[in-house]
Amino acid sequence: MKTTFLQFLTKKKRKIAFQITTTNSIINCNNSTKFLGIMIDSTLSWNDHIVSLTSKFNKACYAIRMVISFMSLDVLRMIYFSYVHSVIVQQVCDLTNCEVQEEKLLIDKDHECTNINQTLALRKFNQKYTIEGHYKHGHSLRQLSICKQSIKIFHQNIRSLRYKMNELLCHLNSDPPHILCLTEHHLHQEELALLHTDNYVLGSCYCRKLKHKGGVCIFVHNSMKFSFLDVDDYSIDEVCEFCGIHLNSSDDKLCILAVYRSPSGNFNTFLTNFDLILKKFFNLIYNFIVCGDFNVNYLTESHKKTQLNKILQSYNLSSIVDFPTRINLNSSSTIDNFFINNSYLSNSVVRPLINGLSDHNGQLLTLQIVQQHIKDQCLYYKRLINQTTIDDFLTKLSCETWDSVFEGNDVNTIFNSFLNTFLRHYYSSFPIIKVNKRPSHNSWITSGIRTSCQRKTVIYMELKKNNNPLIKKYFRDYCRILSRVI
Repeated sequence: MKTTFLQFLTKKKRKIAFQITTTNSIINCNNSTKFLGIMIDSTLSWNDHIVSLTSKFNKACYAIRMVISFMSLDVLRMIYFSYVHSVIVQQVCDLTNCEVQEEKLLIDKDHECTNINQTLALRKFNQKYTIEGHYKHGHSLRQLSICKQSIKIFHQNIRSLRYKMNELLCHLNSDPPHILCLTEHHLHQEELALLHTDNYVLGSCYCRKLKHKGGVCIFVHNSMKFSFLDVDDYSIDEVCEFCGIHLNSSDDKLCILAVYRSPSGNFNTFLTNFDLILKKFFNLIYNFIVCGDFNVNYLTESHKKTQLNKILQSYNLSSIVDFPTRINLNSSSTIDNFFINNSYLSNSVVRPLINGLSDHNGQLLTLQIVQQHIKDQCLYYKRLINQTTIDDFLTKLSCETWDSVFEGNDVNTIFNSFLNTFLRHYYSSFPIIKVNKRPSHNSWITSGIRTSCQRKTVIYMELKKNNNPLIKKYFRDYCRILSRVI
């Protein structure tokens, strides 16, 4: 017999022992049951429903993780709508009587979009309705002010950003920069859009259209206001690749340009296009900070270095990197560089950052400049849930007669009546309040992960000094394990 019944109890109240029979058959009493797609338990804790949803999402995440490396975006989008989106919409519709579905999760399947749209929708849903039933609304009301402070810009030739972003953020977590400029990211436009970066957004990028690898991108911290610089027309695959942003919060129109010049590309073409970009924005009284991999060694004198310096000096730009950025067993070179306005020279400091993610070391520029910054305070909305409000909620439920539920004949009417009554008491007992809270900063980066990243850097430095095959194998295994942990 499929029919069962539930006793709705408080967590402290025990079951009442009795039996229900019909046509000489005993109806069993269960602790939970599925009703119109929702797992309802006897204490209305929703634990069974959460476990059921977690299992479905785990399977969907596993399926996407297994095929993401070789499937197209259209196929991944189809998998998402089949296994994730449909479940979310169903649950939102069931739990909130379709209101939230219409208001927050209306995604047009016929609209041309990438997987990042669904990822953001899922993230917004998780922020608004947490698994325990709390209500948090992610309106980040940042308090902005103008003050004199330092702006930090990080650059590195990352030699493929794939599977490296989280580890890079681990290395930068202790002193996070405002801007991340990365060259040779080796990713397509869609992959960059899907890349998860804590507290950073993709500000600008260039991805090769006909060739593989290469590319440049700029990530900007959430606290910074910026505009995109249109320099795509000057980029040529395997010759010169550019992307740039303009910081809106800067009083002196500061522009940041990321550059990658392929060593096999035509150097004169690179110089011509580079000069055109600087001329275009220099006429608008922009001050430039140029960083990237120029594949011109500034530790030695050469014809290419002289030609590049002539163009830079005509725009009042000077090189500030005076240490090797690529170190091999028998050689070292400074092919990655920062070029800044001469008026900033006395207020700037650049230092190397070694993380072992590439054969190029990173560079961190710290520049004193007037700019807009964010105070570490955000305004959140959440429901007031404590022992007092919980007791009030349980009291209201215990006093409810549920006549409209038991006297109804139509299943949909019964369910809607039950849900409306339940939510009325829920909203009444747990009011929405404003909370000032410091935003969390990469809580997933534990002390163990930080220690492992530091240990990896030590091994990397030892490998640079000694080409021992045992150390090389140990370093590769260590990197593989660390990537898996992150």
